[in-house]
Order: sequence, then structure tokens, then C-alpha cells
Amino acid sequence: MRKFLLLFIILTACQPQQEKASDETITTKPRILSDYELEGQSLEELRIIRNEIFARKGYRFKSADLQDYFSKMEWYKPKYDNVDSLLSETDKQNIELLLKFEKMLMNSVDWRNALIGIWIKKDYIDSLPITNSPLAINRIHMGVSEMHISKDEAYKDTIFVGAGFNNHEGAGFSIYPTNEKSKFTSKLDLSYRDSTNVSFEIVVLNSDTLIAATKKNFTKGTSEKEYYSKVTRNVENSKGNAAYGIEMVTNEWIGGDYTLKDKNGKEIKSTVTLAQNGRVIGFKDFKEFSVATDFIAYPIDTDVIHFSKENFREYENYGFTKATDEILLYNIIEDTVDYFEKRGQIVYRLKKK
Repeated sequence: MRKFLLLFIILTACQPQQEKASDETITTKPRILSDYELEGQSLEELRIIRNEIFARKGYRFKSADLQDYFSKMEWYKPKYDNVDSLLSETDKQNIELLLKFEKMLMNSVDWRNALIGIWIKKDYIDSLPITNSPLAINRIHMGVSEMHISKDEAYKDTIFVGAGFNNHEGAGFSIYPTNEKSKFTSKLDLSYRDSTNVSFEIVVLNSDTLIAATKKNFTKGTSEKEYYSKVTRNVENSKGNAAYGIEMVTNEWIGGDYTLKDKNGKEIKSTVTLAQNGRVIGFKDFKEFSVATDFIAYPIDTDVIHFSKENFREYENYGFTKATDEILLYNIIEDTVDYFEKRGQIVYRLKKK
């Protein structure tokens, strides 16, 4: 019996201890925060810490990014539009301290430098891996679909923003600095299909990766806020292409090494590579590829990928569907009466390696 008991104790002691997942943060327990704890935190981290105080009281956020962030927390139960009466004196002191640190960082950040880059809508980046279809989320591109701000422009009194509109037309507009260092606004109306009496306001939310842009329609009396993520600082690489950032993100989503198979799954070629820079290796004699993201030019009911030789002298278009580990390529059937393109039969399979 003693041997059995000893063996049981040894086996129990040798079993790995299960660590409980913890979502505790420095605001979980009610106490006054110190300067030491906040030193070294980024502007975005300070913003999250401050808003967590409100989140733990059940506040429903009006900012989409904060609502999305805290919705992932098991403890978050949004119930109130105002929680001021629920804040303790400790909460209020911590909020005041956090705001002080945020203000210090705001004054130290070079916001003009933060503007430099190519910006596209955050919704497109987030939605593409979920839908696996640029066509399905095409409406996201309506309005200002992409913004290019170069280093040469960022430090001028009048900052020219190269822009894509509806991911179909290239144009631009000017923004101007305000008394708030992270905020820039357009004084001239922008030209939209729905109205010409529209202005644009850009606020940099952190030092390098996210901005909020508010479109104000004075004719309709409406205001719409959208979030843009920076995809690269290298504006010069776009060479004037107003959809360069969208193409970058789309190519990265579909890119990789694949095994080429026929429609029945028989292997044709061991490796086909779709690179982020739009180059293709191993698929027939083609050198370049591009995924359609502009669906305004012609009606279509399928996602399309174009393969071409140098400078598009010879090309082939395929409809496609994409799953986690496989792309199916279809021939395209054109309705010559309604000029409508649709997906036909499977001709190739690209299996992710």
C-alpha cells in the first residue's frame, strides 16, 4: 500500500501543471498606477489601457477599433453609453495620469513623418482573408480607396495626397495641418459621385500604422469615419499607380508556392510561385499576374486572375475561387449580349505547398 501511495505521489508530481489563461492587465485590480508602469508604453498602448477602464465598467464604444478590440475579451460586457457615474476616484486619477502621458507622447511624435506612406482601408485588409474574395468586398473601396503621401509632400504647408477613388480612378486632394498636431484637414471640397460638397479630415491614431479619416457631407449633413492602415512607406514604388497598396495586400493574400494540377487533380508541375511583386514562375510561359480588384469597368460575377507575358502582350484570364490551401481556376464565359463575364468549368487546380 505504501509503495502504491508513493508511486501515485510521484506520478502526480511529474504531471505538467496546466496554466490558466489570464487576461489580467495593469488596470484589472483597483489601484493607483505609477509613472514607472507607464514609461515606455506606446501611444496606442496608453490609449488601450485608458479605455480599458471604461470597458470594465461596461461602456459601449463609439470608436469601431476599440469596440472590436474589447469585444474579443471574455470579461467585456457592453451595457452603457455613459459610465462616468461608475468611475471611482482611483479610476479618475488613473485616467488623468494616462492622458498626461498620452499628451507628452503626442507632443514628441513627428506626425508629419507618420503620414508618409501608402494607406488603404483597414476593413479590406481584415475582410479579405475571411471572405477569400475581392469581388465580395468590392463595396469597401467606395469613396477614397487609397491614399499616397510622400516624404516630399508631408512637410509642406499644403500636403498633396495622391488618391484612388472607388479603386477605379486616380486623383488627389490637399490637406492642411491644424492646431492639433495629429490632425490634418482638407479645406477644399472633394469630388464624389454622390456630392461635391464634401470635406475630409485625417487623424493619426498612433505613430505609424493607423489613421482615422472622416468624410463630412455638408449637403446631406452626414459624417462617416473610416480607418486606414499603412501598408508601406515606399510611396515611390507605386510609380503613380493609385491602386498599388490594394494590389500589394491582394497579392500577399493569394501569393505563395503551389503545385499545379489539372481539373481532375493530376499533377502537371511541381511548383508554381505567385510572388507579392506580381511575378509568376512556373505557370506556362507567363511572367506576371494580377488579381482583379476594380469591378466598376465591366460587369462580372466571378473573381478574376490575369496571367500575362512581359508588358501584357499575351495574356489569359481565369475565374477563380480560393480556399485555405487551394485555388481553383475556371475558364471565363462571356455573354456577348449583356457583356457579362461569368465562371465556367474548372481547368486547373493550384494546391498550396
